Amino acid sequence: MPSRPFIVGLVCVLMWIQAAAAIVAGIVIIVERNDPQVRIDTDLASSSLLWVGLLTILWAVLTALLAGWLWQGSNVVRFFVGLLMAFWIAGGVYALFAFDGHSRTQGVTQIIIALVVLWGIFGTDKARRFFAAGTA
Repeated sequence: MPSRPFIVGLVCVLMWIQAAAAIVAGIVIIVERNDPQVRIDTDLASSSLLWVGLLTILWAVLTALLAGWLWQGSNVVRFFVGLLMAFWIAGGVYALFAFDGHSRTQGVTQIIIALVVLWGIFGTDKARRFFAAGTA
C-alpha cells in the first residue's frame, strides 16, 4: 500500500474536528433544550430538541468512526464518507435557511469542511491511487 497522501490525512483530521464540534453542539442542544429563547429560535419543542441533540451526537460518532476507517485506506469507506458528506452539506444548507446568527455560521463551516473532504478523497490523483491500493 502506498503511503497516505497528506490530503487524506488532512481530510481525516477535518472529519474528526467536525465530529468533535458536532458532539459539542449536540450536548449544547440537549443542555439548552428547555431555554425559552432556544425554543423560540428553533421553533421546536423541548422533546424535539432532545432528539435533535441525540441524533447530532450519533451522526458525529458515525463521522469519527468513518474517519478512522478512511485513515486506514478503505475504498469502500471512501464511498460512505462521500455519502455522509452529502448529508453534512444538506444539513449546512438547511441551517443557512432555517436559522439565524451562530447557526448559520456553523452551517457555512459545515459545508466548507464537507466540500474539502470530498475534494480530498475524490479530487486528487494521489488519493485515488491510495484508495485503489487500499483494503476493501
